[in-house]
Amino acid sequence: MQENLPLRPNWKRALVGLTCLAALLAGCGGGQRKPLETRAVRGADYQFAAPAGWLVSRKSHVVSALRPGSATDLVSVSRYLLPRVPTSAQIDAAARQLARALGGSVDEQSIVSVAGRAAPRYDLSYSRKGDDLGLQLVFVLRGRREYQLLCRWLKPEDDETSAACETLAASFTLS
Repeated sequence: MQENLPLRPNWKRALVGLTCLAALLAGCGGGQRKPLETRAVRGADYQFAAPAGWLVSRKSHVVSALRPGSATDLVSVSRYLLPRVPTSAQIDAAARQLARALGGSVDEQSIVSVAGRAAPRYDLSYSRKGDDLGLQLVFVLRGRREYQLLCRWLKPEDDETSAACETLAASFTLS
């Protein structure tokens, strides 16, 4: 899998060194959708559920699942050991820097509960090679250990990708 996001300056490399993602759109849907069949995907000290048919790959600090037939729709978790615990302002700045580097914007930010922890979430939009993409980024911290939950999709987001993004954050656990 090729590198998905550019620019990783010094300590922010770990904070913003992303591999990919698709986002959870607040209030989307409305009708009943078919339940997503999932499988457990394990990382070094964590696990999450990914769609059963998606292709799982592992590279050093990243575990990702890519939708078959898509070059964009994917969920992933990246794991980093930071030199120090970042402040919320530093995480905010890193997310905004990433959006600028991609030529996009942060559309929404919020705090969500992931693995029993408050985690900052950012929804970004950007374009690449003429395609409009969405990116959801959630930072889960445990001491100096950072887990980046990423979900990326080609807009407009469909039900399967939306469910994959929801499932990533809802199923993520630390061991």
